Amino acid sequence: MAPPAVSDSEGRPSQAMEAVFEAARNASTRRGVVALVGERGTGRSWLARWIHEASPRSTGPFVAVSAEGSSGDDLEARLFGVDAGEGRRRPGAVEAARGGTLLVKEVTEMGLGLQERLAELVAHGRFTPRGAAEALHAEVRPIITSSTALSAASAAGQLVDGLHEHLAGSCVTLPPLRDRAGDVLVIARQILGELHEAGEAPALDLDEDAAEALRLHPWPGNVGELRGVLEEAAKVAAGQLIRRADLDLPPGPVDWALS
Repeated sequence: MAPPAVSDSEGRPSQAMEAVFEAARNASTRRGVVALVGERGTGRSWLARWIHEASPRSTGPFVAVSAEGSSGDDLEARLFGVDAGEGRRRPGAVEAARGGTLLVKEVTEMGLGLQERLAELVAHGRFTPRGAAEALHAEVRPIITSSTALSAASAAGQLVDGLHEHLAGSCVTLPPLRDRAGDVLVIARQILGELHEAGEAPALDLDEDAAEALRLHPWPGNVGELRGVLEEAAKVAAGQLIRRADLDLPPGPVDWALS
């Protein structure tokens, strides 16, 4: 699973994304935790899987757990498992990811008490299932995402110090799509190729007006929004080209600073 050949409108490598992929390549060779920071939709989960598949743990499982919208008790059970006594245990994601990679999404949505326990996993490779008397060893590589800058989250009391210290030294920041407009058309054509390979759309390209509309849109939802727009356009496109009328976008350029 190689990183896409992202380039700007003149064919040169996108410096923003080349820096991201270089950091990801370095992270894939290390054993410790990796933090992926960026707005929702910037591709953090995709990059986490790429790091996993490029790492020595690629033959192991890749297990993802999101803290977003989860209650503390539910998230604790899903992440660390439950020991109900008398040999009755329900393993969580940490054990399911044994030998592979554990992706924990939106860490700042997690309660501070659970963050302390996650910090123990990151720092010492230990975790304690709910109800268990003793900690267990975890043979897993954590990747942790945040949509808030780590320093800002720490200052706001949304990230415990112990976890911040470990994540700050292994952080890869993904820039929003509006800050790398030259990447939009390359990513769009990659998405169209993926839809075709998955049998979800015919082989499609963009006509000139559609390409210009994609390039000018500010993409507040980042790559996730771009994918959604193209998936819908692929359903209504006639022939082998997506046209401007097929795109569910505002009719003209948007001044994002005023919106």
